[in-house]
Amino acid sequence: QNFLAMRAIMDQHPDKLFIIMTIPPLNLGGAANAAGKNNWGNELANWLISSEFLTGHNNVFVFDFFHELAEPDGATWDLKERYKKSATDNHPNTLANQEIAPKLVNVIDAARTK
Repeated sequence: QNFLAMRAIMDQHPDKLFIIMTIPPLNLGGAANAAGKNNWGNELANWLISSEFLTGHNNVFVFDFFHELAEPDGATWDLKERYKKSATDNHPNTLANQEIAPKLVNVIDAARTK
């Protein structure tokens, strides 16, 4: 409901662009209850990028940071192996920064030209 309230405020400012960034996933090896939090993060990201959330809100965009960093791991989601600093660190590594930052820039550019 908080996102719906925020979107309602964004709708009051059609001359402004708003870019929502989904939450990053946790490293399953490094955080208590990471699996549950990541499954919730996956569901939230899927809803935020859905037509249900975005249709009719032309000044609202979403950068799906969660799915850029995460991959399915059985019944849950985990920080992609190639993006892990270590077995327990929740922060993405330099490779993640190098690969994902240009994608964020592309979303910003696309939003500006829409």
